[in-house]
Amino acid sequence: MRSVRRTLATTLACVGATGGLLVAGNGVANAAASGIWKIDCQYSHSLMDDPIVYPGQPGASHLHDFFGNIGTNANSTYASMDGVTSTCANKDRASYWAPALYRNGVKIKPAIARIYYTNAVSPGEEQTVAFPKGFRMIKGSAMNQASSGAPDHTDWGCTDDTQIASVKNPPPSRCASGGIQVRITFPSCWDGVMTGGNDISHVRYPSGGKCPAGFTKPFPTMRLNINYNTGVDVGTITLASGNTYSIHADFWNTWDQAQLEYLVDYCIRQKHDCGHFTGTSPGRNP
Repeated sequence: MRSVRRTLATTLACVGATGGLLVAGNGVANAAASGIWKIDCQYSHSLMDDPIVYPGQPGASHLHDFFGNIGTNANSTYASMDGVTSTCANKDRASYWAPALYRNGVKIKPAIARIYYTNAVSPGEEQTVAFPKGFRMIKGSAMNQASSGAPDHTDWGCTDDTQIASVKNPPPSRCASGGIQVRITFPSCWDGVMTGGNDISHVRYPSGGKCPAGFTKPFPTMRLNINYNTGVDVGTITLASGNTYSIHADFWNTWDQAQLEYLVDYCIRQKHDCGHFTGTSPGRNP
């Protein structure tokens, strides 16, 4: 834990006064006053696997793009992913994935994933806790093929943070920035139950800074932004799971747990704006 504290102190010294500026342009600036950090993850690999929905069944899923833990596949377990090298920074060895995206029928490699961890609840409410080891959840569903079923708390927009709108609408048709992004915010109030599978039914969204009854263990609010370089003329966007209403994302917590817990304490509970947290992710290859 001392080494974690030293690493964070060094990183924050480098971020310094620019930390707030790094988050201000991305729609979460207000969270900085009550605790925030963000982290970048490069694209890792693509597989027709989903170790949450189809564990032990390679090729059973539509194509997913994976970020973070480079060892994620259909046969992954917490033990097999623990300590594996990541495309994220500073010991974020978690795995994040979403359906592959196509422009005019051609797969687009994701440019980057940026994950924001912010405060979920108001002062005086329950203390925010870190995701427990191995926690898994999926936001959205491949079964959603109509606007009426599109997930809430999910938006399309341009990579310069313009034209942000609910996924009940199609992605922008033109982006001066040369790319589009999807923003997926996961629920963050937990009931304390882990089933070993998709635990989305055991989390809820806070309202007015409070978690609902029965879901009184707040996690950091986690928002996953994925950028795609489509060109100014975006073209027709589809997903490996179907149309754009089927957008979804998976999260499996295989962070270095000591690092995660310290970030939750220092950045969220102690209400520090930790800005853009960067570093090297040591680990073993799968």
